[in-house]
Amino acid sequence: MRTPSRCRSCKRILPWAEKIPIYSWLGLRGRCAGCGASIPARLWGMEVACACVPVLAMWRAETNVELILGTALLWVLAGLALCDATRYRLPDPLMLGLYAVGCAIALNTPGLTVLAAMVDVGVGLGVALAVRWSYWLWRRREGLGFGDVLLFGGLALAMGAVALPMIALLAATGALAGAMVASWRKGSRVRPTAATPFGAWLCLAAGCVWVFGL
Repeated sequence: MRTPSRCRSCKRILPWAEKIPIYSWLGLRGRCAGCGASIPARLWGMEVACACVPVLAMWRAETNVELILGTALLWVLAGLALCDATRYRLPDPLMLGLYAVGCAIALNTPGLTVLAAMVDVGVGLGVALAVRWSYWLWRRREGLGFGDVLLFGGLALAMGAVALPMIALLAATGALAGAMVASWRKGSRVRPTAATPFGAWLCLAAGCVWVFGL
């Protein structure tokens, strides 16, 4: 946020006309105007998806405050999902954003006390840590990243610990299906040690649970 946007290939600082969501990528035909380097299509796809987020939040929300907070939550989840899917990382600034939005949602939830919200976070972190440590004791290798543990806590704060079982079920099903499809396309078997961006699946599952009220 402190550094001006620039091309990753030629390092040219982008003018404002090349940073208009959706339009600029189409106008540039997916290429840098300076060096002609390809601009990943996934960035344009994310811009389109994020443009649809307020519509989904409007369909789900019952008040203006819930609309604003829901939009912010889905935007943060989209950013986390993209980072994990492409770099296997859940950046700290976005994670802090998730906890900040979660705090705002908790404060706006009628009847939810600060103690209850803290208990939700503790449940989310505790369950995820238990899974992480249990897998380590069983397999002697990391099965759940620490970023995913923090993600469980943030989701519990924003959506309540009661939503975690459904989120975990949808995420695990999606991750398994994704691994099977990827292995099928490569003509190989699913490897138990293959890296999977589980955080991205958690974010996608959490978004579906929030939007559709699962």
